[in-house]
Amino acid sequence: MAGTATKVDQEARGHAKKDSQMADVWRRFKRNKSAVAGMIVLTIILLLVIFASAFYDYEADAIQQNVYERLKHPFTEGHLLGTDDLGRDLAARLLHGGRRSLIISFVSVGISVIAGSILGAVAGYYGGLIDNVIMRCIDVLMAIPMTMLAIVIVAALGANIPNMIIALSISQIPSFARVMRGQVLTVRGTEYIEAARAIGTNDASIIAEHIVPNVLSPIIVQVAIRAATAITNTATLSFLGLGVSAPTPEWGAMLSSGRNYIRDHSYLTFIPGLAMMFTILSLNLLGDGLRDALDPRLR
Repeated sequence: MAGTATKVDQEARGHAKKDSQMADVWRRFKRNKSAVAGMIVLTIILLLVIFASAFYDYEADAIQQNVYERLKHPFTEGHLLGTDDLGRDLAARLLHGGRRSLIISFVSVGISVIAGSILGAVAGYYGGLIDNVIMRCIDVLMAIPMTMLAIVIVAALGANIPNMIIALSISQIPSFARVMRGQVLTVRGTEYIEAARAIGTNDASIIAEHIVPNVLSPIIVQVAIRAATAITNTATLSFLGLGVSAPTPEWGAMLSSGRNYIRDHSYLTFIPGLAMMFTILSLNLLGDGLRDALDPRLR
């Protein structure tokens, strides 16, 4: 009974310590006004694109063409942001296209952070030949600019959404792998890792339970920053005709189709460009705020 009570007390103290650390991180994050503003803007954008169907019907407003309503300027005849060259409501295409852009970007970042973290953790923990092989492959990928690598992969596999996600994921794996490897190298020789080895804990458990939870802070920051980069690369691929195909709305594709009318109907490019700008800016502000809040040197 005494042993059970002691274990319960230790677990309670552990939970209390974690809660205290999270409260400390949140307190420091709240002091960064720009980061809070970025979080609020990003939340609003996410809510708008997630619930886009509550405002506009996808088929009727974002897809169906109406040449009699083409190139209507914003705030005219019931169209908040106007219509495009085929008479489709621009606000509807902006919200539904934003949902698609963000899904592609966030899914690709999710895949790359998992794959990159695994590769980086294995390379940093084992070192030697395994480290050399993994990191030389990562160096090869890093030798090619991220956007160029994504373009090459999509051009080889074909222009569609699954291939876009594959291309963006592969192009972002090196950054997560290098960050994770660097963090693992700093903790693999610490006392609590040596203690875990001494009691016979296997390598997979040590990496998953003892190393990764203690090096997540820079990975979280990297996720926010790379999500912004993924949005830019998603739009770039669609702008070049290597991403989402017509008539499916997507921010990059909207920029590409609107450039033909930029002289007389600049809102066709200005509005989706502005949506991208605010989304990327909010992610960068959020990433900077998380970096400062999670940095132990600032505690």
